[in-house]
Amino acid sequence: MDWCKALMWIAAICVFVAMVGERFLPQLVVVALAVVGTAIIVAIVAFLMDEE
Repeated sequence: MDWCKALMWIAAICVFVAMVGERFLPQLVVVALAVVGTAIIVAIVAFLMDEE
C-alpha cells in the first residue's frame, strides 16, 4: 500500500502545480499536469474499489 500513498502524493502535486502554475506555465503543460494527476487518482480509486 506504500505505492498507493506515493502515487497519491504525485497526483496531488501534479494537480496543485497545475492550479498554481496556471498563470505562468504554458497552457499545454497545465492541461497535461491536470490530466495526469486526475488519471492517477481515478486509477487508484478504481483499483481500491476493485479490491473489495
